[in-house]
Amino acid sequence: MFHRLFATTALCLVSSGVAADPGWEFGVGLGGSLIRDTDNGETFQGNSFALQVEGGYRFTDRFAFNVGYLSLGEASDTVGGVDTDIEVRALTLGFRFTFTPDSMARWYGRLGVVNYYADVDPGGVGLDEIFGQGAIDIGGGVEVDAGDSGAWFLEVRYLDGDDQEEGGAALLGYRFQF
Repeated sequence: MFHRLFATTALCLVSSGVAADPGWEFGVGLGGSLIRDTDNGETFQGNSFALQVEGGYRFTDRFAFNVGYLSLGEASDTVGGVDTDIEVRALTLGFRFTFTPDSMARWYGRLGVVNYYADVDPGGVGLDEIFGQGAIDIGGGVEVDAGDSGAWFLEVRYLDGDDQEEGGAALLGYRFQF
């Protein structure tokens, strides 16, 4: 896992910058998600609707800091013969590194941490509920200028938890820039 983290960070840092103005930003994204959890020999895997809301500050044309909320939604699967639902919500903290030449479309990578909560229903199916679990947030995407007010973005995020929990989201959204 750390080799992916290192490669993403190195790629972002050595690439060329773009002409995005420094300033505050606020973004909302919607899309699909995947939730996977393995505990006590049982594996859950389901898809759901994802929602991302975040705000932050773009310090330079290459570097932004974001804080946000990410919901991977509520997914369903059968675990041990029992219909099971897992809902995952997370608080996010991370950095976005933009690394394409000056153009209308800018490619970026993101790296951060999340603190997530997983609600398992019904309990007692071999999967543990989680509150306050940390995970690494790795992702990237492309944003396309939409005039002076902001940019559209298409983004993929992967969350890697400590105890064989993982999730991901593919999001389409809009980032307002102030």
